[in-house]
Amino acid sequence: MRSAAVVALSARFPELPRCRTINWLVAYARRSRRSSPGDGARDEPADEVALEAVVEDDRRDRVHGRDGHQEVPRRVVGRQELDGGADPAHVMQAVIVDEESAARRTLRECCGREPDVSVVAEYSDSAVALAAVRGSPPDVLFLDVRMTPLSGLAFARALKPATPTNIVFVSAYDRFARDAFEVNAADFLVKPFDDARFRHALARIRRRVYLERLARRQLELSDVLDQLEQSAKALRQPRARILADSGGRMHVLDVGDIELVESDKNYVHLTVGRDRYAVRSTLQHAEAAMGSQRLLRISRSRLVNLIHVRELGRTPRGDVIVLLAGGVTVTTSERYRHAVRQELSRMHLSVRAW
Repeated sequence: MRSAAVVALSARFPELPRCRTINWLVAYARRSRRSSPGDGARDEPADEVALEAVVEDDRRDRVHGRDGHQEVPRRVVGRQELDGGADPAHVMQAVIVDEESAARRTLRECCGREPDVSVVAEYSDSAVALAAVRGSPPDVLFLDVRMTPLSGLAFARALKPATPTNIVFVSAYDRFARDAFEVNAADFLVKPFDDARFRHALARIRRRVYLERLARRQLELSDVLDQLEQSAKALRQPRARILADSGGRMHVLDVGDIELVESDKNYVHLTVGRDRYAVRSTLQHAEAAMGSQRLLRISRSRLVNLIHVRELGRTPRGDVIVLLAGGVTVTTSERYRHAVRQELSRMHLSVRAW
């Protein structure tokens, strides 16, 4: 009966949002109960007179405010539009999952009146929605309880506990509320709900989203500070130097300038640009002496200093070709090919056609 009244009222006032429709019906019912049988003496039926009065009262309240103060009208926004120039960084992305198109429309219109909420997707199929939400979790997920093939509760349980989304269950059956909060629901809206109840739920979501974003920013800032501290510590420490021979003369080399380390029997050859130096030592001792540098072993007898890598290439059989800053080119051995690829992947470096 209530659904029929909503449809009839929407037909009479097509510009009327669905949430407002329900509010008017409630006010109309209260006014009708207070009316006496003799109130319908006018040409129009008594129920239409009462309804027109409710509509007029609501319009006057929306323009002037119930306390008499001027209120700035708020336009209904579309799926991707933002009202009032809301900061995109503070906008909450919302996804609606409900089998009923009318229920999705109600939530969409309610979200549309909030300047900091953007409905990015709607789904009638819960299985399709689950795959999408797993790939790109929204800030808030409006989720019906009774759906197929997955119910709302099964949907929530299928998400990973660490999924950064706030679930608001929407149902006509309040008996599911206890089960909903057991799966960490942020709120539970019982249909039909009014604007005040919807905004109360959003206020709770805003607080949660703000705290989640604040925690992520603090974590990111902590990581940056750790990196800066490590960099500052490395700068304060004097870099190691190695004494090496070239052309019968001894040279003092800064380990940060060394691009390539190669072992040859009882000697280690160090490459700095186009110059080569020799040290009577082992590859293991040279690696330890250059501990402050990020070295990558590309073969049994070669280490490259990653800060001097300029280009990467590939041989027909899949070995990695490394071009160093001084112009020297070296190639990985088959034994170390996989380890080199893994290390370069961690650096976000890639070789075309691995």
